[in-house]
Amino acid sequence: MGRSVAERTYLVNATLTLPDETITDGALLIEDGLITAVCPESGRGADEVIDLDGDVLMPGIIDLHGDAIENEINPRPSANLPHDFAISQGDRKCALAGITTMFHAIGFHGEDSPYRNSDIMEQLVWKIHQFNAYSLIDHKIHCRFEMPVPSGMAYIQRLTEAGLCSIISLNNHTPGQGQYRDMTFIKRYWKEKNGWSDAEIEAHIAERLERAKSAETHGEAMAVFARERNIPLASHDDEDAEKILRRHGQGASISEFPLSVGAAEEAKRRGMHAIVGSPNVMRGGSTGTGERALDLIGAELANCLCSDYAPGTLLPAVFFLAQELDWPLHRTVRLSSVGPAAAAHLTDRGAIQPGLRADLLAVRLLAGTPITRMLWSAGRPMLAVG
Repeated sequence: MGRSVAERTYLVNATLTLPDETITDGALLIEDGLITAVCPESGRGADEVIDLDGDVLMPGIIDLHGDAIENEINPRPSANLPHDFAISQGDRKCALAGITTMFHAIGFHGEDSPYRNSDIMEQLVWKIHQFNAYSLIDHKIHCRFEMPVPSGMAYIQRLTEAGLCSIISLNNHTPGQGQYRDMTFIKRYWKEKNGWSDAEIEAHIAERLERAKSAETHGEAMAVFARERNIPLASHDDEDAEKILRRHGQGASISEFPLSVGAAEEAKRRGMHAIVGSPNVMRGGSTGTGERALDLIGAELANCLCSDYAPGTLLPAVFFLAQELDWPLHRTVRLSSVGPAAAAHLTDRGAIQPGLRADLLAVRLLAGTPITRMLWSAGRPMLAVG
């Protein structure tokens, strides 16, 4: 863990990215883990004064959908590293990436795999929760419900009742729809990833199509559960306006990775938060069949960035978007802070404003790349680099 929080910390000589403006040579006062003053005339007897030497000071990144923990556990297929080790490594990588609130996207897909079955995923959630007492950042859980597999519902309900689930998303990875709507693409993907024969792929598709017949029924039951407990509900891989309308009617307030402009436009009309992936931004497009994140953001059809599978891309994406779209930095910073906080119903963080948690990061450009130099979580200095 980081050092215990100073009673008063005064940050000076900072480039502040506030919700609606960027201030050079700004200052910030932190007291008891909260932001208490923006650009005060003095530190009012601060216990510690830190000169940021012009670094950009921005709200800590809130990542609503990151499944990189799976890569920490299995950096190679079947590596199956210990969960405690993987969580610890992921925690430190998130801090270096500037993430102060991570929603681990844990899937309950009903797989038979000894590494990804629902029992193992439930144990992983509990271990992440327990590690929060020692972590550099704040870890939360985003439970992904695979609609064709009703068995996952009981796990998500248990975790929700225990207070461990903060977002629920409705997923359907059945071939022929969503991100798998291009059958040629998904067949090639499975062949390359799993080494399956054509016959094995066809058998798998037939099985998935059969169990998907009741997917919407299961999805509605999960949506009712989320509504009753006021858990933010997300729709995943929305291919068109029709799907947005259906999910919005079920209570979804988030559209994850809209796959078309039409879907993103309908989500905006319905007042939903649209999430796109920072890897998509950095590589110039989706690895699958979705829209370019840059285009959706530029058209103001997406208001949240998430890391998806690569936490290290979030901070560079914020700076890249500002340059590429010719937007002021504070405008793109909102994609990683203000927008995600609103989507997740987090009212205690997400902006540099008095009264909010002092979740902050100081960033410097080195050889054109933004680097996290310092990071605070609830006012505690958790990271100092270089």
